[in-house]
Formats: sequence, C-alpha cells, structure tokens
Amino acid sequence: MLDEEWLKSLKFEISDNYYPRGCRIDGITGTGNTGIVFIVIDPNGEKFCLKIYHQLGFFLKEIPPWLTKETKYYNIDRINQKLYTLTGNPLIDDICEQYNRLYSYLIKYLYEIDKVGDRGVIQLFLTDILNDESAFILHSIKRRLNNLAFPPPKPEDYSLMGVDLIEFNTPFPCIGERKRIINWAKSSIESINKLIQLIPCLKAESSAVNPLYIWGAAVMDSLVTEEVIPDAITFIKEKYGNLVEHPQVDVWMNQVSSFAHLYIKLLGHNTENDLESHRIKKFVKFCSMAGYFFPLPDKKVNMLNENIDATAFLKLNNLL
Repeated sequence: MLDEEWLKSLKFEISDNYYPRGCRIDGITGTGNTGIVFIVIDPNGEKFCLKIYHQLGFFLKEIPPWLTKETKYYNIDRINQKLYTLTGNPLIDDICEQYNRLYSYLIKYLYEIDKVGDRGVIQLFLTDILNDESAFILHSIKRRLNNLAFPPPKPEDYSLMGVDLIEFNTPFPCIGERKRIINWAKSSIESINKLIQLIPCLKAESSAVNPLYIWGAAVMDSLVTEEVIPDAITFIKEKYGNLVEHPQVDVWMNQVSSFAHLYIKLLGHNTENDLESHRIKKFVKFCSMAGYFFPLPDKKVNMLNENIDATAFLKLNNLL
C-alpha cells in the first residue's frame, strides 16, 4: 500500500520541533514491515538514515505536518477526500501508528497473561479492560491472531531467534516457541468467535465504517491537526449528516468511547504518559465537536463525572 516511488521523491526541510534545525529529508533507502528509512542531510551536507514508524499519512501519500516546516504540503480538503475513500478499509489499525500501538499492546497483554491456552481472551473480557461495549475490539485483533495462527512457510514479518523461537508483535515484541504461539493464537481466535456469537449486537466488524474511527486515526497520528478539526467535522457532516441523528449513533459512540478508555488504560502508564494523554484528549475533543460526549479517565484511570453539560465536559477534560 505504500508508494515507494512517491517516498523516494520526497525532498523537504524537517520541522525544527522534530529534528535539529536545517536537516532535510532526501528520499528513502527503503521500507520495512514496521517503518520507513529516510535519508537525511544535515546542514554540513552529511547524510545519515532516520527510521520513522509507519504513519497514516505515508499510506495516503501525505507528509505529516509535524514532520515538515513547509506548510505548502498540507491541504485538509485533500486529506478529507482521501480519508473518505479509506472508509471501510479493515486495515486501518495497521496503517495508523497509534491504533497499531494500541492493538499491538493488547496482543502482548493477552499473550503474557495466557500461558496455557485460551484463558487470556476470556480473562480480558471478564475484567474491566473490556466489557460488552468495547469487545468489538476483539474483532480487530482477530486478523492479527490469524496471521500468527497460520503463518507462511517463511514468515517475512517474524525475526527468527533460533530453531523454535520467534519474535513478533512490533512495537511491543513478544518472544516464544513457534508451536506455542500458533496454538495460542488458534485457541484465542476460537474464544473471540464464541464471544462475538454470544453478543451479536456488538457489530464487531463495523468500526472500519465509523467515520469518527477513520478520521480519529488521522487525529491520533496528527495528520489532522487541532486547528483543522472543525474542517474535518464539516466534511464528515456533509457526507454522513448529523452524527447525533445517525442510525448507527449508539454503535459508533460506543466504539470511539471504548477506544479512548482502552487506550488510556493500556498505554497511559507508559513513559510517554503526557504525550499519550495529549493524543487521546485530541481524539476526545474531536469526538465531542462531532456531538459524541463521553467521560475520559484520568491518568489513574478514575472516571470523570458523566452528568455534565458540553462546556463543563470540555473544561473538565482540559479541552478548552
């Protein structure tokens, strides 16, 4: 899905906020399963390589605004049109860095707590990490589990650690015996299928057609900046109507709310804590501007008061 010819043609000055002043991108040396290796030229003319994890913008042939100081490359109208064509793509959580980080961490969580079989999925479902409203997320990780359960003869995306050991699940790597990983993945898929059958109202496959989930990926990857969120909301309303009155309002709101809660619960404790909080607050602000209000847990995973009006909600979540 990456256009390597487009990536090779990129030549621009890097934002001072991202890298030392005066450095420039001058194409790429190649792409991998987890990121892109760019060629950088410093002010003295020296060249070196810089790896950047896959970003939604790169898949849409857009330079992320945080990466370049040259504003001429950024056009929200063009980005809105590209995001609209992305609606329904089941790989959205693979090509968005922040979605991928969340689901990768969830896979690691499941793998680490489950040493004997399918108890990981069941245990996760029965705790407050997942609940009836957020179990749709299990559908997203089922595709990843399927890749582990039925690997190709020579899995290019696995780093062989020996005869029987493999490493998988970037950027939160797991290591284990190949046979155990395959068996664990298969039993987890069976458990997920049973859970989805028990709760068909979850509509587990529908997150990829949720406009707030699609545009939310661009917000999380900072492809849609806070300044242009109103433009994105206007475009969404033109295509989908008033989301508050949409027939799928309950499903879509549960999905974005569940995503925000899961993100802060699983990733909020990382060393990037403040950055994680900033990302998810942008996501919540975006949803609130579209008319979907829900409480956001703080860093200690305490729930904020739900019985508040819109202005108080934004102030309470530090969004105003």
